[in-house]
Amino acid sequence: MPDSLVDKMMSWFRGNEDAVRFALDLWVVAKVWDDVVDPSADSSVEDVNDMLRRLIYTIPTNPFYAANAHELAPIMHDMMLRWQIAIKMEGDQKDGDLHKAFILRAGIYQVLVYIASLSVDATWAVVVGPEIWRTYGVTLDEYVKAMD
Repeated sequence: MPDSLVDKMMSWFRGNEDAVRFALDLWVVAKVWDDVVDPSADSSVEDVNDMLRRLIYTIPTNPFYAANAHELAPIMHDMMLRWQIAIKMEGDQKDGDLHKAFILRAGIYQVLVYIASLSVDATWAVVVGPEIWRTYGVTLDEYVKAMD
């Protein structure tokens, strides 16, 4: 099993370097955005500037994204909406909301599965999908505890 996230992505996307660069850009954007809305996180101005550069220039000019934007844009929008809903549910915290928010926050992993599908095919995405989802490093118990 590959050690680094880049190595994992190279395996998941079968060496498609443009797909890996796109996925890494999306990963950074998601992390910084999450930090920006978390008052306890410490994103720097440089982090925010880097995130905006990736959104405005790097992602749109990536050949993998450009070739697949018609498919990627809607699932990225879905990922964003799910994440925003999760944040709202974390703030409201009605019964069972944290369990749902935990799932909603993890939308980026399904985007990674979709990138594998576009890089190779749907059969490969199902094969590698469990490994992609297993990189979700936070357990439900850890998440719920952190929200208390």
